[in-house]
Amino acid sequence: MPQAIRIILPPIGNYFISSFKDTSLVSIITLRDLMFSGEILAASTFKDFEIFTVIALIYLAICYPGALGVTWLERRMKIGRARAAARRRLRVGAAWGRLK
Repeated sequence: MPQAIRIILPPIGNYFISSFKDTSLVSIITLRDLMFSGEILAASTFKDFEIFTVIALIYLAICYPGALGVTWLERRMKIGRARAAARRRLRVGAAWGRLK
C-alpha cells in the first residue's frame, strides 16, 4: 500500500487543484459557483476589477495551500528524489567519462 501511495500522490494532488479550478468552467452549464456569482455581482455593481480580484485571491487561498500540502507530502515520502539522484549520477558519470 505505501508504494501505491507514493506513486499515486502527485497525480491526485494535481487532480485536486485542477478540479477546483475547473469548477469555473461548470458555470457555463448554469451551475452556480464562485465565478458565476462574481459575474452576477459585477453586472449589478459595475465593480469588475475589485470583485474579480477578490475571486482570484479566494482561488489562490484555496489552491496554494493544497499545492504546498502535496509538495510537503511528496518530500515527506521522498517521491522523485531517487530519480533525481539517479539523473545526477548519470550526468556526473557522463561528464567524468568525457574528462578521461
